[in-house]
Amino acid sequence: MAAEHVDLGPARDEVGLLVVLPGRGYHPDKPLLAVATQAAVDLGWRVRQVWWKAPEQVDTAWAGAQLADAVSGYDGPVRLLAKSLASLAAHEAARAAYGSCWLTPLLGRDDVVEGIAANRATQLLVGGTADEAWDSATAQRLAGRGVEVLELPGADHSLNARGRNATASAHAEFIRVFGRWLAERE
Repeated sequence: MAAEHVDLGPARDEVGLLVVLPGRGYHPDKPLLAVATQAAVDLGWRVRQVWWKAPEQVDTAWAGAQLADAVSGYDGPVRLLAKSLASLAAHEAARAAYGSCWLTPLLGRDDVVEGIAANRATQLLVGGTADEAWDSATAQRLAGRGVEVLELPGADHSLNARGRNATASAHAEFIRVFGRWLAERE
């Protein structure tokens, strides 16, 4: 089944194209991606949301093809917001030198870490210490290579955290840092 693309924001005079690649079950209308999309539109970006039904077995070739297809025909600056499973597109993002925000990336997978490490464009890693897919030591090694890291204490794979207002605070911090990162020009 082919992925569907939904474009939001300016149709011309945009800053660039932000491609939103979802996770397996975390679609573009889920809180973090929906609010990040609105933040990007507010900053003048055209946003292309990718809606997919991922196959049972996903590899870097499939994820990379989804990213390449989403960008096909666009001639301008591109940035990527990739959630979880979509971090398998890291090699394609590196090949094309797309600035990328990796939201709860699968840091336990060598192919993901290698792709992120190979990308010389601006990158932001976002994850929580209660997320089994997050590896603090790997994130810090990537930070040593120039990747910006936002690590949220106690946040899980959806950046939800226990405690009064903890989830709202984690989500707000992500949006604040993401908005600043997106506003920076390479």
